[in-house]
Amino acid sequence: MKVAKVSFPSKPEKAADYQAALAKALPTKTKTVSLDRLQASLAVTKAESANKKLPLKNDPPRIIYSSRTAILVLVDGKPVLRKVEGSRVLRVINTRALILFDQTAAK
Repeated sequence: MKVAKVSFPSKPEKAADYQAALAKALPTKTKTVSLDRLQASLAVTKAESANKKLPLKNDPPRIIYSSRTAILVLVDGKPVLRKVEGSRVLRVINTRALILFDQTAAK
């Protein structure tokens, strides 16, 4: 084995020293591997590469910032409003928190 090229972006001036250290650490003797072991290793490599890669959703989360005191209220989906009997307000029913909407104030 031979180290043909190295790249150390954080220490480019040390690249030659690192390459020499890597070359020194590599085995210099010839190594014999049985054909069965080589074929088994190749079969494992092929099986691992044949696995389907599942698409991941790694989108960053939406960050909400407030410079005033605030509280996060969880609502299951879009707010669902229902009229409160005996009043002019609507209540969001798909949350545990009490959230009321005054229709007259919105106009």
